[in-house]
Amino acid sequence: MKLKDFDCRLVLANDNQTHLIYGESARNYINDPDLKDCEIELWTGYTDSNGKGIYENDLILTDNGDVFSVTRDDETTAWGLLDNGIACCSLAEVMFESEKVKVIGNLHETTDLNQAEIRE
Repeated sequence: MKLKDFDCRLVLANDNQTHLIYGESARNYINDPDLKDCEIELWTGYTDSNGKGIYENDLILTDNGDVFSVTRDDETTAWGLLDNGIACCSLAEVMFESEKVKVIGNLHETTDLNQAEIRE
């Protein structure tokens, strides 16, 4: 894989703020020698029902109202889902079984989720 084919999101935290940088801008930041204290989150290869890329640590809402966070299993390197912090199923399984999956936030920007509000 070449860097031009690699899609990721950088999470930069400074001054109590979180900045998310995507795509080519993120790849440019990776090469910056002054870059410190950032997280690199990979694109899963999936998009939601609106065409938005699904990244590591995103929060997704399925068509039956379930909310999951996206994680990568370090042992299998597969994309999995967490339900309240507990591994439950694979992202591939949910993408295959659900008619609609929507990215509703991510673990960095969405700190207080009220599932009743999400389901509206």
